[in-house]
Amino acid sequence: MNFASVIGIALVIGTIAVLGIAIVSYMSSLVRNAYELKVEMRKDLDDGIKQVKAETIKSVKSARTELMGEVDRTRNNLMDDLKARQAATEATLTAELKKRDAAWAEEREALTTQIAELKEQLKTLKDSQKSRQRLKAEQVIAEETAASPEKPADPTKTTKATETTENTPAAQAVELTTFPEAQKANTV
Repeated sequence: MNFASVIGIALVIGTIAVLGIAIVSYMSSLVRNAYELKVEMRKDLDDGIKQVKAETIKSVKSARTELMGEVDRTRNNLMDDLKARQAATEATLTAELKKRDAAWAEEREALTTQIAELKEQLKTLKDSQKSRQRLKAEQVIAEETAASPEKPADPTKTTKATETTENTPAAQAVELTTFPEAQKANTV
């Protein structure tokens, strides 16, 4: 081994050592740059996430505010609509009630008028029936006195006229009207 080969080997070893150190320092700077890049990217990502969260919170708040305003408007519209419907229904029912009350009043008035007319007709019928009975009784008495002029009529004996008038429904109706209780029952 001569001196030149030792120097050549030493030079090669030195060059390899220098190149190794240069490669290691280059690699360390690359690793450091990659780490710094990673840290910057994480920081940018965190800033972006914070910004997105802030924007999301803002948009949620504004959407909530808009939604609450819309709900209030809808509630107010529904309340106004409900009040209008209630007023319309109340007016319709009031008009219908007034109409029915008027119809019932008219009906009551008509019934009262009809009852009064029927009472008047009944009174007229009773009066005419009484007068017919009197006429019949007078005719029968006249016939009996004409048939037997010498005998005076005996009031204790029943004549044909009194028998016929007492048994007829008209005579019974006349008798009912002569009693005050019967008159009260008829008017009620």
